[in-house]
Amino acid sequence: MMLTPLIYCSIILVSSISTFFLGTQGMYVNRTFLNMPVSLFEANVISIGEGNTENDPNVLNIIPRVIKGDDDSNKEENVETRYYCFDKDNLENDIKNYLNVNLKGKVDSYQIALKYYIFENDEFIEDNSDEVNAVKIRFKCRYYKYFEFDENLSFYIKEFTEETYE
Repeated sequence: MMLTPLIYCSIILVSSISTFFLGTQGMYVNRTFLNMPVSLFEANVISIGEGNTENDPNVLNIIPRVIKGDDDSNKEENVETRYYCFDKDNLENDIKNYLNVNLKGKVDSYQIALKYYIFENDEFIEDNSDEVNAVKIRFKCRYYKYFEFDENLSFYIKEFTEETYE
């Protein structure tokens, strides 16, 4: 009769500790994915150049993104609008490397899917071309037996105007 309260207390203690550790592991996976650094995406934004494609129609004239200027927008004669897109291959590799490094030892395996879009008028329009300005990422993993994590993230490039100094 004296053992019954001791057994219940030990069951409650073990359940509380296991729930705590499962919760912290799930929160770590959650934070790792949902707080993915924006700089990861910014590093893979490229500018669509104004080069000549007459010589080789298969070449997409893309130059690295260069941001110049400051907040002084009174010089309208030097302002030009540029169009930007994501570098798909590098973006996918960078995301996989980030997840591999940060989730090593936390999850056995994960699945990731990237879909590319054109973001216009607050809508995502699915597009498979090389000039996409939005991406949706779906991440799914199992971090302990039957505990799964399944979330989506979306990023898009806003329009950007820059001042040129000549």
